[in-house]
This record gives sequence, structure tokens and C-alpha cells, in this order.
Amino acid sequence: MSAKPIPVSKVMRRQIPALLGSLLRVKREGRKGGSVLPWKLEFFTTYSCGSRCKTCLIWTRYEREPELRAKELSPEAFGKITASVGEHLRWISFTGGEITDRDDAFELASQVVDAAPRARVISSSSHGLAPERTADLFGALAARYPDRAIMVTLSLDGLSESYEAIRGVDGFDAVTDSMARLQALSSRHANLQASYQVTLSRLNLHEADALIDYVASQAQGNVVTIANDSRVLTEGRIKDIDVRHDERLMTALNRAAKSSRFFDINGQFARVYMRLVRAMNKIGEAPIPCSAGLASLTVGPYGEVLQCDRHDEPLGHIQSPDYNLEELIRSPEFQAKLEPLRDCRECFTPCQAYPSIMQAPLKAGFGSLRQTVSF
Repeated sequence: MSAKPIPVSKVMRRQIPALLGSLLRVKREGRKGGSVLPWKLEFFTTYSCGSRCKTCLIWTRYEREPELRAKELSPEAFGKITASVGEHLRWISFTGGEITDRDDAFELASQVVDAAPRARVISSSSHGLAPERTADLFGALAARYPDRAIMVTLSLDGLSESYEAIRGVDGFDAVTDSMARLQALSSRHANLQASYQVTLSRLNLHEADALIDYVASQAQGNVVTIANDSRVLTEGRIKDIDVRHDERLMTALNRAAKSSRFFDINGQFARVYMRLVRAMNKIGEAPIPCSAGLASLTVGPYGEVLQCDRHDEPLGHIQSPDYNLEELIRSPEFQAKLEPLRDCRECFTPCQAYPSIMQAPLKAGFGSLRQTVSF
């Protein structure tokens, strides 16, 4: 008989003691200026993607060089990378590209999760354009890991016609179908939570209030982020993407913060995050130092290790056959490349901002409180 799924909120509460230990370890080791093993790993599982977004060009990579897809690491390789630092991990994240574009997506995710026995939060983004594949993958993961929080965000950057104009495909109905399927699964698997991710840009600010109201009416724990000139996502080829100083953005963030559940862990993180984004708009840089490269690292589909997706210059490459990430992190070459990037304040997107908030809770909390009056 399979174990009864543990609700997401309970999984996250149970993780707090171990996570606090990890936060203290990273802070202690970071102060020494040496190598630090992360408690979060983010995997770019593939650069294949069915969307054709105007705010992201990751989908163009395999159109230009289709032969690169054959170089993507195997599930076993992703598992070995994870195992080399697995005892330290508390959070695993899958992104892309689109994870469901890989036929071996379930095997890949299983290899990684099995190699991180203490990671209780497993998050993934998805474009949601393949409802059946989306439901099959995350439903299977929720069933396999009833004691892990399986958290899925579906990208929704516009309503109806706006969706197609921004993302380049007619997919609004497919995404909402994926959400309906995931929510049906969550009624059987309490450890599965589905939410939306909205990326605000100059292309959708005109309907941001309506879009935020829509996602709030359909799901909880939604993530609102801001389009930025991430080198991995845009390759520096998308111009005028920054809307941080547009007053409509502030109105949208206010609305999104108020729509977040007050007595919900995800809702509270969302509120703190959006208040800090407001602070960033005022001071022109991230309100707290980024912990990427220390608390978190990003691994690309070919074994390249990045501080985050904003910087596309690898800190190193993990080599076959061992795929030993710890060995790479401990190397002088890795540390030399990371050193000038420490405490970066260039951007403040959720993937890295959330771990950074957790690493600096007092600074983040006070910064958030200073913006509370505006919300």
C-alpha cells in the first residue's frame, strides 16, 4: 500500500529545522570566503521549448543548432551531479526550456530526486502547452514522492489574444487545461500544488491588473516576476525589456501582493518579494545581496555550471564519468570565477530572490516592512 501524501504546507513546515541549519552553514562558510556547497540546485533540463516568447529566446537555440540537443546530459548524469552534493540539498528546481519536451523527463526527475534524500521541495516550471504530458509527469512524481512537495508553476503571460501575441503560439486554452488537470490531481495527491507564473513586461502591462485578477481567481501561490535581460534566456538580443520604472508595474505588484493569501507560506514569500521589488525600483538595484553561487547554483543541460541564469559565462563544466559537482566547487578555478560575482545586485527574479530572502531574513523583513504602507 502506498504512503498517504503529505500536504504541501506540512512538508514545508517539516523542512524548516533542516533548512535553518543549511542557511546557517552557508552564511558561516560564505563569511570565510571559501567554497560553499549549495542547498538549492536549479536544472536547465533542456533548451527545447514549444513557446516562441517575445521576452525569451531560449527556443531559438535548437533552431540554429539542432545538433546540440543530442549533447544533453542523460538522466543518470543529472543524478550523479545531484548525488555529489545530495546530502546538502533542501530544494530541487527544474526549468528550461520545457522539461516535458524530454521523453525521459520522469526518469530524469526521479534520478535527481532520489539523489537528494533531504530535499523536500521539488519545484518545476512548465509552459503547460501539452496538458496530457504535463499531468502525466507531475502526477507520477507526486505519486512516487508522497513526502515531497511537488510545486508546479504554469506560465501565463497574457489573456486570450494577448497570450498568443506574447508567447507566439495559440496556447491559452492548453495552459488552462493543464491547470485543471493538475488541480484535479492535487485533490488526490495533497503534496502536489499547481500555480501560475506571470512575467510582467512592456507587452502585457496594459492588462496586468486583469491578468493578475484572473490567475488569483484560478490558483493560489502564484508567482509574479519581471522580464529581464537574462543572458541565458535572451542572449543579450532582446532590448528595452526592463519595465522596473514603469508606474503600471507598481500598480500591478500592489494588486498581486494583495491577492496573495496572508496565512500561507507561499503567499507571505510573494508579499515580501513584491515589496522588495518596489524597493529595488526606488534604489536602482536589488535591495538585498544575491546568494546565487553560494546557497544556489544552476546547472545547464550540457553540464555547464552557472551562478544563475543572468550570467551565461560558466563557472565550470562537470565532467564525465563522475559528474562531481562538489569537486568542481572546491576547485580554485571555480572560486576565482565566482569571486567577482558574489553579492551581485543586478536583478531580483524569484528563482534567486527567494533563496536570497531566506539567507538574509532580517534584512529582507525590514526592507519589506518599509514598503508595507504602500500595499
